[in-house]
Amino acid sequence: MLMFPNGNDVAFIDEVERVLGSARERKKFWSVVFQKNADKKKIVGIHGTLHLTASPCSKKYFPTRKEREVNNVNI
Repeated sequence: MLMFPNGNDVAFIDEVERVLGSARERKKFWSVVFQKNADKKKIVGIHGTLHLTASPCSKKYFPTRKEREVNNVNI
């Protein structure tokens, strides 16, 4: 899975964009992701949380990119 590899359930947009590579590949990927509006409360199988550029969450709290291993010492 591109957005949540290796069992990760936390991702940051800049890292996802870097993995996707070219502008063409990014456009193709996001067009599939956003092709339909969905109500998250009704979806079974959401794989994780994607933090966007305006997210108040810092990468330092998620060094392993796994929610259960959050580094909350500094929160």
